[in-house]
Amino acid sequence: MKLVRLKITDPNGFRSLQAGFEYRFRTDWALQDEFSEQPKFAYKGFAPFVCAGPNGSGKSNLLEALAVIFFQLEILRVRSRQFLPDTFIDDGDVALNSDESSNGGEDTLNAYELEYLIKVSDDLRSQTSPLFAEVSVRKSLDGTPQIFWKNYAGFDLDEQDLKRLNNQQGLAGDKERDFLLPAYVLGYSSGENEILSLPFFKMRFIQFDEYWYSLEEQLPYSGKPETRMTYMDSSFSQAILLCNLLYGEAESLKLFQQDLGLGELQEFRIILKRSIEITAQQAEVFGLDHPAVTVDDEFDVYTLNLLDLLEADKNSAERFDPTVNRLKRCATSYFLDETTDTLYLDYCVNDKTKKAFAENFSFGVNKSPIDLFQAFQVLLTLNLYPVSEELKADLYQSDSHYVSETVPVLASDERIMRFKFFRFNKQGIKQPIMLKNLSDGEH
Repeated sequence: MKLVRLKITDPNGFRSLQAGFEYRFRTDWALQDEFSEQPKFAYKGFAPFVCAGPNGSGKSNLLEALAVIFFQLEILRVRSRQFLPDTFIDDGDVALNSDESSNGGEDTLNAYELEYLIKVSDDLRSQTSPLFAEVSVRKSLDGTPQIFWKNYAGFDLDEQDLKRLNNQQGLAGDKERDFLLPAYVLGYSSGENEILSLPFFKMRFIQFDEYWYSLEEQLPYSGKPETRMTYMDSSFSQAILLCNLLYGEAESLKLFQQDLGLGELQEFRIILKRSIEITAQQAEVFGLDHPAVTVDDEFDVYTLNLLDLLEADKNSAERFDPTVNRLKRCATSYFLDETTDTLYLDYCVNDKTKKAFAENFSFGVNKSPIDLFQAFQVLLTLNLYPVSEELKADLYQSDSHYVSETVPVLASDERIMRFKFFRFNKQGIKQPIMLKNLSDGEH
């Protein structure tokens, strides 16, 4: 994906970006260079845009505008799904005016234009088709974002789709929207930049709701989020490092080995708390005969197996391959503590361990750590289970920079998923060290 242009058309502007603010990420000349066959531009077409400037120059506001836009587009993409929170469904288009409050002002982004290029799959291209689709996103004041495919006529489309796009002047429908939006939108901050993280933080709750709905309805679950936005903060850093060390892709490992002196991964443990206590009202919503609900009549206690859809049962193998089942297949050993209903999976890492992960968590035909990371992402997101519906509704409408501080922080033994005994070799140190032994800078 290549960003081309962003314009703020909201009369109230957006934070420090005034109405009419326009930024061109790439000029026509820059695009010609990126598409050139010269060696310096030939690495898989990769030419990142870098935003640099002094403190207070608006870098974060520019990035946040992009995060808000893609949050709105992701809500638009999934809004027909049953798991989408009532906050968005009930408010209709108002909920898409921003991911913040509907009061207007500098904290909302209510109108904009965004242009970018994105690669499309080979099955839509012929020998003469463009390599990239030209996409224009427009949102008028108080309207719904619309996605236009500007050069659709140059691609190999069936007659019905071509006719529909002609009639709608290139306005993308659900079918096109799915591939005209990026496959992943990743955010990262090395500090506590709540401004940038806010849309990503809210998306985590939507991903939790997606799983909760599937569990409540006992629907097949893929083991990865349906929504595409992910925020790489400190709570995900262990999962990111673990995935890279397990798959050992040369280019990725080079960074860890050269800059940090990290060596081979030795061992780690995954601890999964299977069940949580729920209220009688929650149990009634699920149904007392629900397979994931257990009732202790003597003490009037209700528990919910939150991992039910991620574990194997007698029917699951026919529908899908559950995440926890795959993690068990990769483990050196595992143990279920029935007293606390906690599953311990231990991994003594060698070549066979890495091969097992590559076989059980692969992305398409490629042995990629993305599939494993998304499995970890789901399990880590389940740690949001204590957040009440009332607090969630407030968070969805919040424009606070301190939104994460209102979310309860669980004690380690209350978390659905956590890592432990994460040990690896490090240059200059004889014995394997634990992840927590790295310095702040290394983290």
